[in-house]
Amino acid sequence: MYHIIIILTILFLFFILICSTKTVENLETSKKSKEEKTDAPHLTNMLKPTVVDNSIYDVPNSPDDYLILITATCSGYMDWQSLAAYEKIKKVWPEASVIRLLHCSVENRDKYKYKHIVPSVYTTDCSVHPRYKDDYPPLNRPVAVQEFFDQHPIDTIKQNWIIIMDSDTLLRKRLNYFPVYKGRPVAQLASILMDKMYTAAEHTVSQDPEVIKTLPLYDIGSPYILHKEDAVKMAPLWVKYTNDLRENKYTKDYIGWIVEMYSYIMACAGAGLDHIVRNDLQSRWPYTDTKEDVASYHYDLDQEKDGHKWSKRSYMTDILDSDVLMDTNNCPNEHVKEILTSINDALIKWRKENKKTV
Repeated sequence: MYHIIIILTILFLFFILICSTKTVENLETSKKSKEEKTDAPHLTNMLKPTVVDNSIYDVPNSPDDYLILITATCSGYMDWQSLAAYEKIKKVWPEASVIRLLHCSVENRDKYKYKHIVPSVYTTDCSVHPRYKDDYPPLNRPVAVQEFFDQHPIDTIKQNWIIIMDSDTLLRKRLNYFPVYKGRPVAQLASILMDKMYTAAEHTVSQDPEVIKTLPLYDIGSPYILHKEDAVKMAPLWVKYTNDLRENKYTKDYIGWIVEMYSYIMACAGAGLDHIVRNDLQSRWPYTDTKEDVASYHYDLDQEKDGHKWSKRSYMTDILDSDVLMDTNNCPNEHVKEILTSINDALIKWRKENKKTV
C-alpha cells in the first residue's frame, strides 16, 4: 500500500509539471501572437516596407548651409571619438559648421579639460536617468538636441539644415548633394528595427492617440538630416517618447538599449515628417555591407574578422594626453584600417598642436 501511494504521488506531480509546461508554452505563444499582430488598421498602415531612395541633387545645396551636431559625454572614451569626428569633417567638408553637444554634469564642468578640442556647448548629463535612476546614456542625445534649440532660438541659427550624428562616426564626403526638404528629412536605412517596430508603435499610440495617423514608420538610424524648423518641432517629442517607452517595463526590457532610435522614428512621425531613406549614408560593418562610395563610417563595438580584431572599448580612458595610437597592423579589412588611420591622424595633429609626445 505504501508503495502504491508513492507511485500515485509521483504520477500526480508529473501530471502537474506537464500541465504547467503546457500553460507556459501557451502563454508564450499568445504573447508572441500579440507582438506579431497587425490587425489594427492605424498601425498596420504604418508598417510598410521601407523604400530606399539614393538619388542625388543635380545642383547640391550650399555646403555652408549645414550645422552638424555631434552628441557626446565629457569622458575620455568619447573625447578621442569627438576629436576624430571633428577633424574628419573639417577635412572632407570644411564649409560645414560643427557643434558638439557635450553631456556633462555641472560638478564635472569645472574640471573638464577638453571642452575646446571641438566647438562645444554643455547640455544636461542624463547618463543616469533623472527619473528612473538607472544607466541609459542614449537619453542624452534627444535631451541634448532639445536643450540646444531651447538655448539657441531658431532665428539665431544661420544654417537651414541640421545633421545629428554620433561621436563614433567619420564622414567621408559632403552630404549636401543628398536631396532633403522641409518636412522630408533624410536618414540611413538601419535594417535592424522592424522586428520590434509594432510593439513600439502600439505603445506610443496608446499613450498619444493623435500620433502617426498616416505616415509609415521607417527602419532608420543616424546620421539624421533635417530642416532646422523640423528639428525644433521633433526634438521635444523625441524626449517624450524615449521616456514613455522606458516608463513601460515591457517595452523598456523588450526593446532595450535602442529605445531612443525607435522614439526618434515615432517623434518624426508625430511631427509629420516623412523620411527619405538611403542605404549609402552610413556603413556599420560588420552589421551592414560596406560600399566604396558610402558617405560615412560608424564603428561599432567590435570590428573582427578571421582572427583580426579592433574594439573601441579598448580605449575607454583619456588617451589624448598620451602617446597611444590605434593599432593599424591588426585590421580586419581596409574599412577598419581607414577608420583607425583617420583616428590616428586626428590624435597626431592635436598632439603636435598642443606639443604632446607622439
